[in-house]
Amino acid sequence: MPASTAAATIPVSSPHGPENEPSARWRAHPALNAWLMKCRLNGQAVMARGVSRDDAPRLALLHETGVKAAEAAARLPALLAMAS
Repeated sequence: MPASTAAATIPVSSPHGPENEPSARWRAHPALNAWLMKCRLNGQAVMARGVSRDDAPRLALLHETGVKAAEAAARLPALLAMAS
C-alpha cells in the first residue's frame, strides 16, 4: 500500500473536539437519533436493544464487545498494510 494511502486509512479525531464528531451531531437531533436507534444496520443499537440498565452480565458483555471493536479498529491499518 502506498504511504499516501496508508496515511489516509488512519482514523483521526475531529480537530474541533468530540462534540463535532458525526455521532455527537446526530445525537443532537432527536428524530434522527430515534431512527438510528431503531435501524437494523446500527449494530450497537441492535445488540443493546432489550438490555436493561440493571442487567450487569449483559452490560459487561456489551462493554467488552465495544473494547474489542476499538482494539480491532486500531489494528486495522497494520492488517491492511500486511495484506498489500
